[in-house]
Amino acid sequence: MRFDQKRILTTASLSLSPDIKQGQKRGSMLILKNIPNQTYLTIDKNQWRILQHFKKPTTVAEIVPGLILNRNCPPLRSLYELILKALKARILVDGEEPEGHVKAVNWSWKISGKFSRILGIGFILFGIATPWLTPAAIELPGYPWEVLIGIGLISAGLSIGYVLAASVMRGMGCEVYRPQIHWKTLIPHFRVDIEDSHMGGKECEFVVALSRMAPLFLLSGLCNIYYPALDYAMLLGLFYVTQPFFDSPALGLCSALFREVRLSTTHDFLFVQNRLLWAVINAKVKFVEKKYLFLYAIFTILWLAIIFACNLHIFNINGAALLAEFYHSGKLKILSLSLLGIVGGLVLASAFLGLWIVLKNIYRFIQSVRVKRKQPFQGIDVQNFSRQLIIDELSKSSLFENCGPETLVKIADAVKVKEVERKTFIIEEGATDDTFYHLLSGKVEVIKELPSGRFDRIAVLENGDSFGEIALLQNIPRTRSVRALGKSILLSLSRKDFERILLRSLGAEKIQEILQKRAFLSRIPLCRNWHPQALQRFASLSLMNNYSSDEVVVHAGQSNQFFHIVCEGAFKVTKKKATLAKLKTGDFFGEISLLQNSASTANVVALNECKSLSVHKREFLRFIGKDFFIGLQFEKISSKRLQRPIFPLQGRSFETVDAC
Repeated sequence: MRFDQKRILTTASLSLSPDIKQGQKRGSMLILKNIPNQTYLTIDKNQWRILQHFKKPTTVAEIVPGLILNRNCPPLRSLYELILKALKARILVDGEEPEGHVKAVNWSWKISGKFSRILGIGFILFGIATPWLTPAAIELPGYPWEVLIGIGLISAGLSIGYVLAASVMRGMGCEVYRPQIHWKTLIPHFRVDIEDSHMGGKECEFVVALSRMAPLFLLSGLCNIYYPALDYAMLLGLFYVTQPFFDSPALGLCSALFREVRLSTTHDFLFVQNRLLWAVINAKVKFVEKKYLFLYAIFTILWLAIIFACNLHIFNINGAALLAEFYHSGKLKILSLSLLGIVGGLVLASAFLGLWIVLKNIYRFIQSVRVKRKQPFQGIDVQNFSRQLIIDELSKSSLFENCGPETLVKIADAVKVKEVERKTFIIEEGATDDTFYHLLSGKVEVIKELPSGRFDRIAVLENGDSFGEIALLQNIPRTRSVRALGKSILLSLSRKDFERILLRSLGAEKIQEILQKRAFLSRIPLCRNWHPQALQRFASLSLMNNYSSDEVVVHAGQSNQFFHIVCEGAFKVTKKKATLAKLKTGDFFGEISLLQNSASTANVVALNECKSLSVHKREFLRFIGKDFFIGLQFEKISSKRLQRPIFPLQGRSFETVDAC
């Protein structure tokens, strides 16, 4: 089943299906079933509490902030996997519940689990003990019809086993599905779908597996007593039901006795981020059941050894002599070398796989940190700029991309092309000139003069950036200086034309938001890979705040209500008078206390006059809830800073879900 994961995890309105049944609890685990569709989902208690948020139709983006505020948010990968698995199993529905198409049969026979357990164990003991108690040796079939009878008895034993299993399931409150004759197999037989036995718990799974095995053991014992010529055929049937592969009764018995219940969110991943190779391998290593695998390996070895020993006995072959002959013929060395080659091949394959994973992740890391820089504007004479060329360049800028064709034509007619050399001051702090600039080619730096006379770089602007709007919008002298870092080509627009064209088209608030916020966000590493819509949404949510030197922005031990990105100046992080870190332009702080809904553990103090983009806690949590890639990004960053996973959290919160 394929999903539009972006829609499902952001805007889709999901709700709990009304046709859900809970199976028997297994410790902290429970199995949910969609009755009409016969689909299952294994979850824990916390995941069930999360799914209950969908009793009324709601979106995933709406529940994420509440989970964080209540401090019961699981790792986001696990949360998104849960939503997709629940949707696939029809526990959650997207819109109306689809019509069910799987109906349970009206199975009238019922057997209690306790009686079936006693009966099954008795039949198996009878089948095992009979060869030891009867003097007759196991015989091979002497006639073709004896082979056919043996196959018929095996088919009958398998069929009776499924009939008993279905009766046990009904006796223990489970449903029976899809009764049919299974033809596409070596031994045709009657069978039913026993998957619903999971709803009855481990006791039901154990008795069902036992019931499937018992009839063949009973028939094998009876044949050993009354018709020894069928012994070998029945022995093959016993090996078939006890084989440790495929969906055998013996494998079901081992699983019921020794295997832990697996959460649906820990395997067969649907969420795209969980299907990355490193994530799949990590999950297989993390959730491997070492005890079960050890017991399964012992069982497999014993099964193979018993088959080997039985066949040696039946065909009257001296095992020691066979081994000695095998050794003296030199074939043992060939076998040893072959096994060594296989083991060596597996080791090399594992090494190459590990190397490939490492190289793939290195490549992805390099790709993620590469800055997609705009190509410099080259090869055109400044004196020969055409109107269309200017329009084409302006339309690539975030400021002008929403301007209509008529507005772009007006701007192209009004601007002047200007070329400046390296270290030329385009704007000087405190000046009162009335010009707005757009950078076509080159780089410029925004600087502030310190009391010592030294210049402090605030930002570096590149192709497509604009500057100089603050003085025009607020009618004040220049607040910063702008200096060319190399030969640059600029478009300049006078105050009169700026107000006549741009202000009338976009508005002062829109211009300030785009130039000061969105343009800044697009340049810093945190937001470099964000979707343009996410940049625009964050820019509209954020406020530009100013701080004076030594002002405390975040107080240790107090509830923090904002996420901050440093725009200008520098901050220091202190704890018990010790400085832990210094934050500069593009750095950010406050996200850990917001995601943990806890008090801040350190102070953040402005080192000089500073600016930050700040987003309130409520809006920040909603923002990361609406974009799961950004949510995963902040979870990863916070976990790295904490040196442990930030989710899940336990304990009481400062606020309730209603606060979000």
